[in-house]
Amino acid sequence: MAVTRNLWGFIERRDHRVMRRMNRWRAPRWIRYWMIAATRMGDGWLWYGLGGMVLIFGGPQRFAAVEAAGRCCHRTSFRFRRGTP
Repeated sequence: MAVTRNLWGFIERRDHRVMRRMNRWRAPRWIRYWMIAATRMGDGWLWYGLGGMVLIFGGPQRFAAVEAAGRCCHRTSFRFRRGTP
């Protein structure tokens, strides 16, 4: 038990040191813009736009592709709402 506690404390101390170092670090402007853009893209509007582009400019399988993506999103959101893995 003491070995587990010591190992866990070692890991925790190192994690806290990295966390404090990252909190003091001022990221370059391009990294900050990249992270803001990634956050905005995850909000959904970009994905709806891409789905629209697939419907407009997609080939003969465009409806099947959009249907598969929609089913995947629906099942994933349903699964996470229920709380099961």
